[in-house]
Amino acid sequence: MRTGAPFLLGELGSLMNEFRIYAPELPGQSVRGIDVKLPLSDSSYADWMIDVMDSLVIMRAGLFGVSWGAFIARLTASLHPERVSRIGLMVPAGIANGSHLSGLAKMAFPLVRYKLRPTELNLKLLLSPIFTTWDADWAECFACSLNDWKMDTRIPPLARDEELESLQIPTLVLAADEDISFPGEAVIARIKRLVPSAETELLRGCKHCPPTTDQFREWLGERLSRFYRADSV
Repeated sequence: MRTGAPFLLGELGSLMNEFRIYAPELPGQSVRGIDVKLPLSDSSYADWMIDVMDSLVIMRAGLFGVSWGAFIARLTASLHPERVSRIGLMVPAGIANGSHLSGLAKMAFPLVRYKLRPTELNLKLLLSPIFTTWDADWAECFACSLNDWKMDTRIPPLARDEELESLQIPTLVLAADEDISFPGEAVIARIKRLVPSAETELLRGCKHCPPTTDQFREWLGERLSRFYRADSV
């Protein structure tokens, strides 16, 4: 949500050196993406993903999704398993939700305060519940999305048990223990129950937006490389 592909690519560390990566702009989530709101309750987003793969002449690929993108990646893997070799999900939407009241309490007043007085301090106060580390570039991107973009702010629905149980491909889930949107422990508990073959990792001291440090980027790149590299071994 509210993220362009160039920003995400910059966080993937050494993964960029080893794999061919395509990063399509999600519908309704970027100034460069198509300005539409596809239905969340049917196959529309998975069909869009397959259209992208068909256009790039990619018959089968590993998918990696973060937050909103993880919802799309998981939906695609559930509905089109023949097109997905592996799936990596990071702070995924659609697996387990946090308290809406708690999230509203932590974000609503700071959002109103920032809209009334858009200073850097108020932006920091707004983003502190979701940013693990302060990053001026990411913060400015988020501020632009609030002030200037027509954004799709819907929260993807939770996957049904049978949708997750149907995942037979190698699956990796990275969840954050301080994520107020999609609590890491709840996400991993549900995945372990319904997809027992999945690899899971709880990121300690991590909020919904993971650290934007060189150390974390290198760790993430290597962790993902180990997972996706298995297809080429």
